Amino acid sequence: QFAARSYPEILRNEKICSCTVIGLDPIKEKENKAKRVDIHMNYQILLKSDHWEIGFDKLLHMLPIVGTAYKKVYYDTITGENRSELCLPNEIIVNDNVQKLQVARRITHIIPTYYNLVVERVRMGIYREEILENLANKNNTSKEKDYDKPLQLYEQHRWLDLDNDGLEEPYIVTVETNSGQVCR
Repeated sequence: QFAARSYPEILRNEKICSCTVIGLDPIKEKENKAKRVDIHMNYQILLKSDHWEIGFDKLLHMLPIVGTAYKKVYYDTITGENRSELCLPNEIIVNDNVQKLQVARRITHIIPTYYNLVVERVRMGIYREEILENLANKNNTSKEKDYDKPLQLYEQHRWLDLDNDGLEEPYIVTVETNSGQVCR
């Protein structure tokens, strides 16, 4: 019932987003730009994306059962489009004392993946090449590599001071959990 009632309220008139003009707009320049952004965003989310609606419907069904669900929205450099993924609470690690995600020092997404996907990302320049050497060394204990054995990555959104200027900046760090090696 929750999903059946919520979905039409959120997706009114086949639109998921709308823009509002703030401030004076005597020549309607801001209003026209807002309409163009509105049309384009709805096109990207509802027509161009084949995964948003499925994930959102699943979210609405799981939310009353589980109590918490997350949507991870990002630009995918591989496909060249915006992505929206449903993340369940057992896939997200956040400090229990955090009141809202915007102030969390670290948010970790547990990502199950496979060796072949890691190789693809290394060849595309997304992951470091050293990760393949470490994974190959771990797989050399058996005569055949186990390509079907799932790997687990931790993608952590966190604050770090990598340039040693005394100020922490936001970074995304991806680690392969078995080896503890940084992929990205």
